[in-house]
Amino acid sequence: MPQLFALAGEVSAAAFAADATMERAAWALQAAYESAFGGDLVEEERLNDMAELATVQAQVVLVSLATRATSDIFDALAGSGVSMAKNLDRHWRNARTVASHNPWVFKARIVGDFVVNGTQPNRIWSIGAAPIAAK
Repeated sequence: MPQLFALAGEVSAAAFAADATMERAAWALQAAYESAFGGDLVEEERLNDMAELATVQAQVVLVSLATRATSDIFDALAGSGVSMAKNLDRHWRNARTVASHNPWVFKARIVGDFVVNGTQPNRIWSIGAAPIAAK
């Protein structure tokens, strides 16, 4: 039983860190949004870059936290954790699906390039959009 308490504590701490990470990213996004009404295009660009960096940093961290927490829970629950009646495996699948659709390796490269070289982040907010070909 103490091991289960330890696991519950670790998962709770991971959730706390995830919440704090998301709050910090949300503040950066809010600042970027508000800058659109300030009339200073240079500051608006800077805050948009900072919001982009905050969100990609959050994604890198949250992928690790979510996938580890869900995996650790399954380790602790053993066979009962994968019971089809409980359908708990959907949480692990959801974490992995989000991680696959938002590859953390790509996001980490963006942050690293900024930290090491000062390269401004790419703003890729949609996938699959392409210009319409001329006829």
